[in-house]
Amino acid sequence: LTIIVLQGSCLPVSKLKGGQKMLMTLREVADYLRISTITLRRLVDGGKIKAVDLAQPGAYRRSLRIHKEELERFLKENTHGGL
Repeated sequence: LTIIVLQGSCLPVSKLKGGQKMLMTLREVADYLRISTITLRRLVDGGKIKAVDLAQPGAYRRSLRIHKEELERFLKENTHGGL
């Protein structure tokens, strides 16, 4: 899987050809939800939101991304009455 970074968004190359799902950075998701990245990491670590780690095996830091569809699922399950 080849990854391209466009304006802070991380997308698989196949997405550019109409293929796979969009991946969002933790900062993008946190900004959208209006929460801190620390709170978002707690949600990921607690299993409330699923994330994909793009870091190389043995890397010092994780490089987490969240599928847009996963964010939509989380919002649907945790929003009462709509926004």
